[in-house]
Amino acid sequence: MLIEEEKIKNKKEKGIPYGVAGIETKDMSSWRALKPIIDYSKCIKCLTCWFSCPDFAFEVNKEGFPKVRSKNCKGCGICAEHCPVKCIKMLRDFHDKK
Repeated sequence: MLIEEEKIKNKKEKGIPYGVAGIETKDMSSWRALKPIIDYSKCIKCLTCWFSCPDFAFEVNKEGFPKVRSKNCKGCGICAEHCPVKCIKMLRDFHDKK
């Protein structure tokens, strides 16, 4: 399923999820129990994770792969559930600040 790109009102930008363009977001990561880990060897760049994330916790890198924005992620696991090739695993987050 493809989701049509929409222009952000007043910004005229394409492909940016609503709620993120130019808006600073709170750090949600401090209370999550799980974090998404992407196996890029299995990822098909469909961006289903990006479209399905309710917290806008994904961005797309130069190669077209999704990248987790750690501070936006609450660890809900919706991205892992919707991934068609199951390349996202939800692993325990110990909040290491290395």
